[in-house]
Amino acid sequence: MVRSEGPVFIIATPGDVHALAVAARIEARDHEVVIWDSGRLPATDHLTLHLTKSGTRKVILDSTACGTVDLSRVRSIWWRRPAAPTISSTVDDAYIRAYCRSETDQLFRGALAGLKVPIYNDPDAEEKAARKPYHLSVASNIGMRLPETLMSCSAKRASEYCTASSPAIFKPFRAPPGSLASTREYQDVLSDKLSLLNNAPSIFQERIAPFRDVRVSVIGNKILAGVSQSRLIDWR
Repeated sequence: MVRSEGPVFIIATPGDVHALAVAARIEARDHEVVIWDSGRLPATDHLTLHLTKSGTRKVILDSTACGTVDLSRVRSIWWRRPAAPTISSTVDDAYIRAYCRSETDQLFRGALAGLKVPIYNDPDAEEKAARKPYHLSVASNIGMRLPETLMSCSAKRASEYCTASSPAIFKPFRAPPGSLASTREYQDVLSDKLSLLNNAPSIFQERIAPFRDVRVSVIGNKILAGVSQSRLIDWR
């Protein structure tokens, strides 16, 4: 249930045009909006979860950008585009830096998950939906037509697939943080690079000639669709 009081809390990176546009629409309806960059944790901003013996809980954000915000009292949260935690440069060991990021993420996402506040793009649901093997299995189970697909860290099996399924494309499960990784057509000249699969797996699929790419968003009971007619394999 959406609270009638408190601000709408948007988690987005600085200058996010989409977040700014939505915030302007919300403010035009006389609702308060707070946009906050989660990358400020824990080096600049601080998050505190206080659970008392009586069972009351508060999740307090102390931010140099937007002041003190009691997240347990916000109207709703939009998990728009979170940034990874920023660890102080005084922590110079890569292993310890990764540990600090993990601990910060445990507090941040765990605190949000325990709030009795609507979270749009719930990070736990989003994480599950982002697992390509999972959502391809779901799509197959409900009867959607799918291109033949191979996901593997085996150079031998990838080579056999690309030979038998030519033309084929390849793409990562996720783009590396801070960069884009496009879908590309597999060429024989790349065969000597397949040994890199020993470092990380990749996705290979039969190439479908670009025609219409439909992107669909479901908001409540509304279904909104956009169509691209680009002839590029990856028009993004």
